[in-house]
Amino acid sequence: MIHQSASSKLLLTYVMVGTFAIFICVFIMHLLGWIEFVSSRMQRHLRILLLVQFIGGVIAFKMGLIELDPQAAVQAIGQIAVRKHEQRVDDQYQKIAPKLGTLGFRNNNPMVLRASAGRIWEGQTGASESGFAIFQSPEMGIRAGMRLLLTYQDKSGLSTLRQIVDRWTVGDDAYLGDIVKRLGVAADRRVDLHDPIVLKSIVKAMIEEENRGHLYSDEILNYALLRAGVEVPNK
Repeated sequence: MIHQSASSKLLLTYVMVGTFAIFICVFIMHLLGWIEFVSSRMQRHLRILLLVQFIGGVIAFKMGLIELDPQAAVQAIGQIAVRKHEQRVDDQYQKIAPKLGTLGFRNNNPMVLRASAGRIWEGQTGASESGFAIFQSPEMGIRAGMRLLLTYQDKSGLSTLRQIVDRWTVGDDAYLGDIVKRLGVAADRRVDLHDPIVLKSIVKAMIEEENRGHLYSDEILNYALLRAGVEVPNK
């Protein structure tokens, strides 16, 4: 039995359907008199190619080599888009990583989360000798930090910027002061971390604090929001 991924099925489907559509268009244009063939032999060849293409498509469908299910096709397109995005992120990161020496960048852990023996984050690939989590990509590290902040609010009832940052840093007033300065809001202001703009702003400020300045694009942050289960802001 031949096994293929959804994306490879989709690609083969595009090739076969696209080729068949081209042949059909050429044949119709000939019937309408828009194009002329040099010889009757070319007409016969075109008809044979159309027939072979059609029979090949039917056989490929029966063998499961092409995908005609719309829902499966949409899922396959989504998988291709995700892989392309992750490749772009990885390419971007590989360009800047050698120039950076921060712990967060080295470990794909921009929010510098400590590893826990009782919890393995999605996308976590291990832990450093110093006890910090290592992730497969920067956005997965950011996603883990976002999920932890949401847990502070949802399960521990922390509602102000001061409470959340104090829990994160175990009472580091200088850290809190820097975050407040970057955000331009009062430390005791109530915040809703389920608001994507609020969560993104706080996380961005924390990444800047942890990594000597923010070097991640909105595309990466928005992707991390999606993976964390938070709606991406419109702006």
